[in-house]
Amino acid sequence: FIRRRGAGRMDEHDDHDPLEPPYLHFTDVDQAVENFEGDLVLTAAHVVADARDIRVQLLACPGASPEKFMARVVAVAHDCDLALLEVRDPDCFEGATPMELLKPQEMLAMQSRVQVMGFPIGGDYLSITEGVLSRIEVVDYSHSRRSCLALTVDAAINAGNSGGPVVDPLTGRMTGVAHQKVVARGVENQGHAVPPCLIWRFLYAALHGRPTEMPALGIYLQTLESRAHREQLQLEAGETGVLVMSVNRRPTDPPSVLKKGDVLLQVGKYKVDNFGAVRMLGQRVALSAAQDLFYVGDVARLRVRRDGKIEELEAELRSSTHLIPRCLYHGKVTIEPEYFIFAGLVFTPLTADLLEQAWPAAQDRPAHLMDLYHRGVMTPERSQAIILLNILADDVNAGHGSGYVGSPVVERVGGQEISDMKELVECLQNEVRVKEFVEMDFRMAVGPYSMVLKSSEVAEADVRIRELYQLPSLASRNLLPEPIPAIPPALGVATG
Repeated sequence: FIRRRGAGRMDEHDDHDPLEPPYLHFTDVDQAVENFEGDLVLTAAHVVADARDIRVQLLACPGASPEKFMARVVAVAHDCDLALLEVRDPDCFEGATPMELLKPQEMLAMQSRVQVMGFPIGGDYLSITEGVLSRIEVVDYSHSRRSCLALTVDAAINAGNSGGPVVDPLTGRMTGVAHQKVVARGVENQGHAVPPCLIWRFLYAALHGRPTEMPALGIYLQTLESRAHREQLQLEAGETGVLVMSVNRRPTDPPSVLKKGDVLLQVGKYKVDNFGAVRMLGQRVALSAAQDLFYVGDVARLRVRRDGKIEELEAELRSSTHLIPRCLYHGKVTIEPEYFIFAGLVFTPLTADLLEQAWPAAQDRPAHLMDLYHRGVMTPERSQAIILLNILADDVNAGHGSGYVGSPVVERVGGQEISDMKELVECLQNEVRVKEFVEMDFRMAVGPYSMVLKSSEVAEADVRIRELYQLPSLASRNLLPEPIPAIPPALGVATG
């Protein structure tokens, strides 16, 4: 519970440092969030991600009613695992006091005592565990599979603590939002919490309609620990930075102002060292932590050394350019999985969720798909990696195997390279109309593979396959806007 209804909004200051986001100088929650009708509750995004009915129960306050009150989602930031809820019923937090947040640029000192509050493994009574703040660094967030700044604490965090506050016991102020713990052999008492700066960033976005996703420069960087490498790049004595190895962009993005071979020296007010770290909020953290203070669409001021000369650039921060989506949540909605079935061939985009669900053990995941996951980036010509997930056996595709066939990646249809699912559908349908044979080229773990189908047999085979396998549709809704007809009853199957 972070804000009481009806609280007056404080004016923002227009004299903030242009190299920093304005919320970094806020001192009160009312400067970050609008005058909502109800009370505001901060929690973790994964707590509400798949929920359709959300209710808040106040059990931590003495004398609180056990009644559950309806809440609505105001905003969600899946990248940094935060969600903001609004409770309209005034009785929910009657008599309760909102918890104060640490200011955006405040951070507890290392080894400071902290308390984690929540309801681990359920229960009706508030659990409080205690430990210390042991580290502040960029870590992988399990909900979004994205790296963000986080607090590491050794206080016990378990299922049910997610979304609960990490509190400074000396002042009673919230210093973070608990969201995950590390579960691995040889690792004990390592939990993570979202730090104050990202909480304020999220709250500011909720008010101003800014995108809550984390931004990216769309570049791959290499450290410059090597003295010889720095000399070859003409860095001056005492000058530090990292080398731009590649520049990536989505199909809709304009060309970047950065170039391969640039040495990135400074982002905003933050100087970059030879290991890709900056000094921020009193800590030495990865460069991405400074980038994440801003929003997609913001212009970042960069200093680079290019061909031995210093250049001042302005680069627009963009959405992630990962070819394989890390998270299937976007804002308040879940992205609906895409699929298309053509002559028994089941096509779908490769996603991180698919990799984890299809191959729960990491060592079992196909090497060519993991290579795409780690190194694949969008290009102006390609925005999705499409795989052949399965083959539903039928005469039309006989000779190419059936069932799981190794998840080959689609490269071309009829000689045309494929950018995304929509283009795949259009190309396959066009090939059937104008050519005698449909030819598809794939890349498998062991090398290239081609598949040929006879165009005149596809339409009849689609009807036969849909009936035999009792398929509701041969395509996901976004790829098949026409109404889906009823499934014809299969022979020998009771329909009454």
